[in-house]
This record gives sequence, C-alpha cells and structure tokens, in this order.
Amino acid sequence: MFSILVLLLLVLTACLFAACGEDPVSPEIEIKAAFKTEYVIGDELDVSGGILAYTNEDGQTKDVEITEEMISGFTTETAGTRSMVLTYEGLTLTIEYEVKSPALPTVGVVYRAITTLSGEDSRFYVLFVDENTIKIVLGTDECLDPNNSAWDRVDALVSSATRTVENGKCVYSFDNGGSTEAKLTVESETSLTFVADDANYTFTISSQV
Repeated sequence: MFSILVLLLLVLTACLFAACGEDPVSPEIEIKAAFKTEYVIGDELDVSGGILAYTNEDGQTKDVEITEEMISGFTTETAGTRSMVLTYEGLTLTIEYEVKSPALPTVGVVYRAITTLSGEDSRFYVLFVDENTIKIVLGTDECLDPNNSAWDRVDALVSSATRTVENGKCVYSFDNGGSTEAKLTVESETSLTFVADDANYTFTISSQV
C-alpha cells in the first residue's frame, strides 16, 4: 500500500513539473477570409466578407467578423500601394491595399453616341479638348474627325467642366444651357455616360473612333 502511494505521488509530481514547463500560448490574430484590397481614388473602405481568426492565451480560436472600427490608416485620396492597420484585442495586423486612378477620357479623340430624340435617330459627338474642356455637337459622322470644321460651328457647345470622383468614376459636370448641370461619367477609356436632367434623356457614348 505504501509503495502505491509513493508511486502515485511520483506520478503527480512529474505531471506538475511537466505542466510548469509548458510555454504559455501568445494571443494572435490572422486573416481567415480576406476583404477588398483594390480600390479607386475616392472609394470608401469595404470590409464585407472579412473574417479574423483570434487565438487567446488558452489556445482557443474563434472567428471574428471584421468591422470598419477595427481599421485605421485607410485612405483613397491618392493612387499607390498603401497600408492600413487592423486592431483587435490589442493585437495588430498591417494589410497592404492598392489605390488606382479612375479611368480618364482620351483627349483629342471623338466619342459618338446614337440616341433617339423626338422619334428620330440623332448623333451626338463629344470631344475632350483637354482634361477639363468639353465640346459637344449634334451632326453627322464627319464630326468623327476632330479637325473637321463642324466642330467650329456656332451651335457647338464648348464648356469648362468640373471633374469629381463619384463611386470610383470620374464625373464631369458642366453647363449645357439647360436648367441643371449636365454630367459625363467616364465608364472606361472608351465609354462615357451622358445625362442631362433638364432634357430628361440619358444615353451612352459607346463608340470611340
């Protein structure tokens, strides 16, 4: 009986020493499901779908939904490769993200739109003289040549535009002689969307020649 007690004591002592020798687990965080890391100038932070794996001191891991409040240092004011910091339970992760410039129209190239006004097909042509000056004329395909005299007609609209970024796209607002401003939105280098609220029509400039 005494021998059994001694053996049990030795086993218990060995277990205690083994437990004391274990290294404590350091809490850590890592990205389990990534969120958006590619943006255009003017875009807002989007963490939808982001999941964080958090491991506590006991070695237990749980999934945590990433929220905007966890992020600091995020900006899309200028283009380039940037870093934002994710913080949770005093732990931090640095996450790189890319900010790109929105598509710009091609200066000196004519964009054409065919739309219907008063039941008849009409052809509009848009020419960016420079990054902020727009010419618009209603005519025929002779206007596809930016040097054609049609662009010098008195009824050709020439307007200085204000460029802003909305929803990751360049938007040019300008006076087209109506009651409200007209807007040209650059969908891509070869596609523009024109909206003139006062005339109540919308058409897409989809052909670049």
